[in-house]
Amino acid sequence: MRKVFIILTVLALVPKLAFAQFGGSGAGCNGTGTGTATAGQISLNGSTSGTISVLPQAAAGTYNFNMPITAGTAGQALTSQGGSSTAMTWTPFPVVLGWDGALGGLTASAVAPVTAPCTGHFTQLVCTATLTGACTTGPTVNVVDVTGSTSGTGVSPTTTVATLASSAETLTFASGDTIALKQTATTSTCTAPTYHCSATATCP
Repeated sequence: MRKVFIILTVLALVPKLAFAQFGGSGAGCNGTGTGTATAGQISLNGSTSGTISVLPQAAAGTYNFNMPITAGTAGQALTSQGGSSTAMTWTPFPVVLGWDGALGGLTASAVAPVTAPCTGHFTQLVCTATLTGACTTGPTVNVVDVTGSTSGTGVSPTTTVATLASSAETLTFASGDTIALKQTATTSTCTAPTYHCSATATCP
């Protein structure tokens, strides 16, 4: 009788152990639906209140959610790999600076400043004239880390409308730095033409 009692005790513990491994003690994690072929959902209960549910569409399709093996970095997004056997990846959000204005509004001081949301680096700077004017020579525009007092590679757009001038950028910045665009050279003081400039950066 002692052996039978031990076996029954172990078997009685198995469901609780398996359920705890799934993510709860029994009171905090509930599954509705019976079996892999039955419609249902997974519900995760908060320790004091609230419930988060994960459920498929009625016509659910068939695919895999293969999670990455790391937690990623704060601010990154989980990117699908098409539901195949390849694990999803963590993708940084791009940072974009944009400026539109007349040549006279672009100065050696920073324009379009933003606070860097992360530690990262610029990847590209593009400028183009959007309206003609009296000036025949365009400015030189740079990305700049105002906090670090560093500048990237400059671009010199022409005064011809819709003619792009671009440069690959590698200037780095730290989270919390002020990053911006600025003019570093121009041969004219007139206010026209007008320009559009945009810079992209990535984290990390």
